[in-house]
Amino acid sequence: MTQTGTYTPAIMRRFRALSLVPQEVVIYRTFTGVYFLIRDNEVVYCGQALNVVRRIGEHAVRKVFDRALAVEVPEELLGMVEFAFSRVIRPVLNVEMPVISRLAAEWEEAFVSRHLEAWGEIAAVFVRRPAAEMLQQKRVNAVEQSLGRQRMLEGITAKDIDALLAEYGQRLLFRVREVAKFWGVEQDAIMLRAKNGALPTYKLSERSPHHMIKREDLERWAQDLRANEMVQIVS
Repeated sequence: MTQTGTYTPAIMRRFRALSLVPQEVVIYRTFTGVYFLIRDNEVVYCGQALNVVRRIGEHAVRKVFDRALAVEVPEELLGMVEFAFSRVIRPVLNVEMPVISRLAAEWEEAFVSRHLEAWGEIAAVFVRRPAAEMLQQKRVNAVEQSLGRQRMLEGITAKDIDALLAEYGQRLLFRVREVAKFWGVEQDAIMLRAKNGALPTYKLSERSPHHMIKREDLERWAQDLRANEMVQIVS
């Protein structure tokens, strides 16, 4: 399967003839390929990139991993290699990918197995887990991520909100993205608060990609934080 999801005889011949060599990712060498993020000696995520080093650096902001391996892959075969490893290994941080056909599954299984056998000791980090176990782990990951986002905003104080409002003068609307950047938190953390109803967000139109926060809602949040601080002092 290519990135567009189409098998062709020519592409399949190239795919099956690939002989990939895993390498530790180093910052001074960039290349196109498929990479594997490893945590506690297990591959937890598989991805593809035209610039592997830069993409792994972007992941370091959101994902927890100890090291990374990568294989150089021609650009036109990136999707095939990534999907093969993702479907066969089922890393816990990857989205579950449906198998296209039984024949495709057999090709991918043979491709991945051939490489893991050739990679020797390195292959030990490619732990294959049953689908049911992976599903349970993904649910646990989702809960942990949600709790982590909540903790991100626990450190926000009324002074932080005041600083934001002062920075932008008399503005009445703020983009979630700029608020997150100002406080040094993820946008998802603010959107989770919005989902819980604690900090409403709005869109100027249905087609707008930006979620906005009203100044009055930020001021109300600051007031609530000050009230909580006073309660803690009194108690």
